[in-house]
Parts: sequence; C-alpha cells; structure tokens
Amino acid sequence: MCGPAPMLDATRRIAAELGWPQSQVHFEYFKNTHAIDDSSRFKVALSRSVVTLEVPPGKTILQVLRESGISIPSSCEQGACGTCLATVLEGEPDHQDVYLSDAEKRSGTKILTCVSRAKSLRLVLDL
Repeated sequence: MCGPAPMLDATRRIAAELGWPQSQVHFEYFKNTHAIDDSSRFKVALSRSVVTLEVPPGKTILQVLRESGISIPSSCEQGACGTCLATVLEGEPDHQDVYLSDAEKRSGTKILTCVSRAKSLRLVLDL
C-alpha cells in the first residue's frame, strides 16, 4: 500500500489486529513525517571501498558519500522510498525513516543513508 500517513497507520494497525505477519505488509509513505535529528557526529566505514568518512552534524551519510566521490542511488531523500538503502555490517543505526518495518529496524542490518544516522560512534556499511 502507498498513501498518506493516517491511512497507512490505520491499515498497518488493522493488519496487525488481524494477525498478518509484519513481513507480509508492504507500505510506502508519501513523505517522512518524523522530525530528523541530525545533531550527532559519527564515522562511516565502507567495507568494499576501504574508506572511512566522518559524518558531521547537519550532513547525511548520503551527502558525505557524494562529497567523497562515492555514488549511491537515491530518490526522495527523506527516508520514504528506500532507494538509498545500504546494508549495515557493524554498528547501531539510528533509524529516522518511514520505509523500514519495525522488524527490519530492530534487526539493525539496513539503513537509509539519506536520513538515518548512527547511535554508535561508527557504522560499517557494505559499500
């Protein structure tokens, strides 16, 4: 399903009440309605590129990657579409998106580089 937040929230709640597994409920919000906290500072290590970059407050992982000449696809750049999804190998993501399910967020293995950050001092991404 895709649509405005109140519709998706109601549909997801009803699906849960009916016992639908969360992994079978797919959704996409029109936009991210969460307030983004970009005040943290952390390092992002890219395992395949063998590069470590500093992500300062006020910048996203995606911005820092691009400034360093590393191309990564993106679309909405607000954490709603999943285009900039990356695999987390180490560290704890600070999820600020509306794309990943609660189970995916709890697993800590994916991150949307356009809005999400790190709770740990360092993230290692499969890039």
